[in-house]
Amino acid sequence: MKVDDLPAGQRRATRSRVLEYLETHPDEVFRIRQCDEVAEALAAPKRTVEHAFWSLEREGLISKARLDREIWYGSHPAIEELTSLRTDAQRLSAAISNSVRSPELAPEIA
Repeated sequence: MKVDDLPAGQRRATRSRVLEYLETHPDEVFRIRQCDEVAEALAAPKRTVEHAFWSLEREGLISKARLDREIWYGSHPAIEELTSLRTDAQRLSAAISNSVRSPELAPEIA
């Protein structure tokens, strides 16, 4: 069954339940193709949950972030935390790269 084949009321109900789930799990992010945990928790078809992620993000109700080749969805706080961690990792990587080029500037690692 395609998402479009579901009655509009059922799609809206699933979207509301997905939004509520993400808001009550503000420290979790989910890859679009591996949202089994959410689908299972809501007893909803995986494809319907995937569509709900996409639709909710388009409306600005949740956020998404691209890391490498993966797209992650979650509540606004969860995605902010994810992007913050990515930025911190990039800074650390740059610092390590710089220290390899200039060993005298390398931070001491205990």
